[in-house]
This record gives sequence, C-alpha cells and structure tokens, in this order.
Amino acid sequence: MSERKEIIANYMNLDSTQLKKLRGLILYTVVVAVGCVHYKEVLAVLGRGVHMILPFLVGCAIAFILNVPMRRIETQIAGKGANKRWHRPVSLLITLIFVLGILAVVIFVVAPEFANTAVGLKKSVPVFADR
Repeated sequence: MSERKEIIANYMNLDSTQLKKLRGLILYTVVVAVGCVHYKEVLAVLGRGVHMILPFLVGCAIAFILNVPMRRIETQIAGKGANKRWHRPVSLLITLIFVLGILAVVIFVVAPEFANTAVGLKKSVPVFADR
C-alpha cells in the first residue's frame, strides 16, 4: 500500500504536507456535501446549540452594557477616597438603580405615549387615504 502512495506522490509531485492538505480538503468537501444533503438535521442541531448558548450570550451582553457606566461610577467613587473594598459592589448597585430607573421611565412614560401615537395614527390614516 505504501508503494502505491509513493507512486501517486511521485506522479503528482506531492510531499507529505500537500497530501495532508489534500486529505483535509477532501474531508471538508465530504462534510459539506453531507451537510447539504441532510440540511434539516444540521439546522436542528444548530438550533439546539443556539438554545443552549443563548442565556450565556444574553448574560455577556448585559454584563458588557452594564460595565460601561459601572467603570465611570467606580472611578468617581475611587476619586473620593472611599474604602477600596466596596468600590465595585457600590458602583454595581448604583448602576443597577440607574438602569432600572431608565427602564421604568421608558415603560411608564414612553410606552404609553407610543401607544397613544399609534392609536392616533390608526384613526388618522383612513382620513388621509380618503383624500
């Protein structure tokens, strides 16, 4: 069998690294072809994977968003010479209160006004359409 590999390698002028690359390319092609034939199963597996990873992605997004104001608040607290042990927890608490306040304003002030605007548009669109 090794004699046959040598004959093929000599005929095509391939060394061992090129043969490894060629094997990888063939394997990649087979995997893509099988994936295309059984695309429903592949999408189902990918969907399950996304459902498993989604809570971690949401947590990372929340942490990333909260970290920006939290750093600013932490530097403001550190500048006042407070106890260094409490910088991070206090800044987290202040940030959470700040973000929850913004959410409350959006929910209780902006959302009802948006709903009123949508109802007003619903009533006024037929009038403009008749013109």
